[in-house]
Amino acid sequence: MTGVSAAATLTMGVIALPAMLRRGYNKYIALGSIAGPGTLGILIPPSIISILLAIVGNLSVGKLFMAGVGPGILLAGLFIAYIGIRGWINPTLAPRHPEKFTTKEKLISLKTVILPLLIILAVLGSIFFGIATPTEAGSLGVTAVLVAVAIHRRFSWKLIKDATVETFRITGLTMWIFYGAMCFSAIYARAGGAVFMSDLILGLGMNRWLILITMMGISFLLGMFVDPFAIIFILAPICFPIVKSLGFDPVWFGILFVINMQMGYVTPPFGYQLFYLKSVAPEGITTGDIYRSIFPFLGVLIAGMALIMLFPQIALWLPNLMMKLAD
Repeated sequence: MTGVSAAATLTMGVIALPAMLRRGYNKYIALGSIAGPGTLGILIPPSIISILLAIVGNLSVGKLFMAGVGPGILLAGLFIAYIGIRGWINPTLAPRHPEKFTTKEKLISLKTVILPLLIILAVLGSIFFGIATPTEAGSLGVTAVLVAVAIHRRFSWKLIKDATVETFRITGLTMWIFYGAMCFSAIYARAGGAVFMSDLILGLGMNRWLILITMMGISFLLGMFVDPFAIIFILAPICFPIVKSLGFDPVWFGILFVINMQMGYVTPPFGYQLFYLKSVAPEGITTGDIYRSIFPFLGVLIAGMALIMLFPQIALWLPNLMMKLAD
């Protein structure tokens, strides 16, 4: 719902991690299952990373949003499969707990997710069916959130004031970064940098898939040390013209780029997710424990990206369907 990964990691780190550890879960499984899947927030819409990438890469925000749904579900399924298989092979990693719940109790517990789902549908549904542009859908999302707040009886003018001030603060910060990136992109394009780099790389005679993998490798390595926002503003103006020249779908490449940013969030030594999780982890959990826990989940992300590279329709099916409905 927030479009960033920090919120999910911090929330689940406070709520779910202590509960899992009390129940005897292996600490590496518990830590990894929060840090790894917590990055899905920047892939599954609404995603701030996707919005910035769409602007810098000159893509449709709506298409990039819809393209993130299939890969997001795929990666979530792969995470679930990995945890389930590990737990089945070695039950001590995630032991059974004596708590039992009836079907009625399980269904009643689902009422807490009804309002969040309606908010998500208000945003994504309006984009998918062509009812609203992404900007208008954002307004619908705000309205839906206000309705949800009123239903929970938490509406107050102080809440509106705090949310408005924070929105202006983040938007102002983002717009200055965006302004600098656009200046860089304009100078780079005007100087012929995009054409030069495209001609240089295409002139090497390399296989286009090798070029694509090389670009993915560069963004992965940068993700280990550099903030994802900076990577987008540095690499996107360079990579997207090359991708288009090679005949690849830029929306599909955009999703691969976002997954690379996901991996950057959890890759040592400077993965932001790892530090977010450490800030709320119970006493006794070290930074080394968190680093060690993430590698299997990083492997899941790499496997998911490989599947999306081999089967582009995982990402492109929903945007193509959206365009057909719009026509």
